[in-house]
Amino acid sequence: PDHLALLYVQQFLQERGYLKALRTLEEDSGLLYDETKLEKGGKLMQLVWQHMECSLQDCPEQNEQAQELAEDEAMLQSEGAHDFPQKIVSSIEGAHPANILCVRLIPGRDEVLTGAGDGCVRRVGFDAQSAWTTHLGGGGVLCIDLHPSHTSCPATQVSSEAPLQEHLGAVGSMDGCVRLVNTGTGACVAVCQSHSKYAGGLTWVGDGTCLVSCSYDHSVVVHGFGGSNAKDEHSPDRDLLTIIRRVEFASVVQHVAALHDGHSVAIAVRDSCFLRILDTQDKERSEIITVNLNAAGDDHVSFFPCHVAVSPCGRLLLVSTNKGRLLVLRRRGANNHSWRHCPTLGFMQLAVENFHNFSATWHGDSCLAFAVAAGAQVWVYHTGTGKVVLKLDLHKINVRGMDFDGRRLVTCSFDKTVKVLM
Repeated sequence: PDHLALLYVQQFLQERGYLKALRTLEEDSGLLYDETKLEKGGKLMQLVWQHMECSLQDCPEQNEQAQELAEDEAMLQSEGAHDFPQKIVSSIEGAHPANILCVRLIPGRDEVLTGAGDGCVRRVGFDAQSAWTTHLGGGGVLCIDLHPSHTSCPATQVSSEAPLQEHLGAVGSMDGCVRLVNTGTGACVAVCQSHSKYAGGLTWVGDGTCLVSCSYDHSVVVHGFGGSNAKDEHSPDRDLLTIIRRVEFASVVQHVAALHDGHSVAIAVRDSCFLRILDTQDKERSEIITVNLNAAGDDHVSFFPCHVAVSPCGRLLLVSTNKGRLLVLRRRGANNHSWRHCPTLGFMQLAVENFHNFSATWHGDSCLAFAVAAGAQVWVYHTGTGKVVLKLDLHKINVRGMDFDGRRLVTCSFDKTVKVLM
């Protein structure tokens, strides 16, 4: 028992990054830590949480939350699916003469929407055949997101009578503009000068009546979407996309991700140990909710969030940090404004490089996750144990972004290719 208890404490110190304390404990105990001795991570915190669950039995509300947490932990600790994408079935080459900076899968189609450093957006098939190419100007295309109502209709069959949102994509560029593109024709149907610097991230929220973007100019902008067809595709409609609210931060806003409540977004800000939660429907413009990423609860900035991925169930967040730590946060009950560290999980460590491009996504069962790693790789993690299941060698140089639809994983790179995995 003493030996096992010592192992649990050593594992806790290793997972939390208390390496000096771990070395001291090894020296005092004469036992060197060997992570292979324990198959799963977070063993000490699992015992702590079990004790807390027992102490909450007399409180129905807290007991219900504890039960939800136990279910989430069981899901994360499960073996998960063994059929996750790991085989390259298509390599799309020649789609752009410049670096490909972002990619999105077209729902139900063997096609992707790509954005490149030359300011072009292209709809291209897995066979490398292009449906259209549109040059948006204003520098490279940094991010793309498809409207929640986007259909699987082929580009050649998109009707002019169909609602615009059924074939609509939002695009953020280096010129700070946010544009709406008709994914059937490639026409730019709306443009908004939302930012003064790079528009590095954007996301549709809820049913798609709201679009949120973030920028290097330290701001997050909430847009309203009109939802009607543009009058003239050769003259973008400025009234189709309007600015509702602008929120300023102290540093560069790295990423925004829509939460599953239909009206909130998680915001990653550089040089801050806090994740922000913004309610886009908050007419009172209350103070923005903050979530401390430090497990100890202090405000020391030893790392900051760079990317946020929301799990398919909506109850978990995978936060990529600049130091290569991947953190899993869990929602408290049904409140999308309250998140906490999963107590039985340590952090997952990711190999990163200078000027790393952070991107991560969940597998459908939430116990597996994909993350862009150094060396042009994508690492597959088992989130329950924090261990790397597989390292995928996909590109020649940096992976810039990826997308996953539950069956297919696509990645894009500075090597000007897109890889499709199944």
